[in-house]
Amino acid sequence: MPFDEKGRTYYTFHDPGTTNASKGKDTNPNNRFYVDEKTGNMYRPGKAANGYVTDRHYDVAMVRINK
Repeated sequence: MPFDEKGRTYYTFHDPGTTNASKGKDTNPNNRFYVDEKTGNMYRPGKAANGYVTDRHYDVAMVRINK
C-alpha cells in the first residue's frame, strides 16, 4: 500500500468529473482516498458542498472491481 509524506495510507482514483485531463488522472496527488485510521473508511479531504467538484470532500460508499 502506498503512503504519503505524512505516513497516511491512500489509494489513487481517476476522477471523471472534470474535463481537465491532468486534474482527473490518478497520478494527480489531489486524487487520493485516505484511510481513516479510526473507522477504516476511505475519504478525500476537501470542501463540503461548494466550489469546484475537484476540490470537494468525498466519502467512499462502495468499491467495485474495474473490469
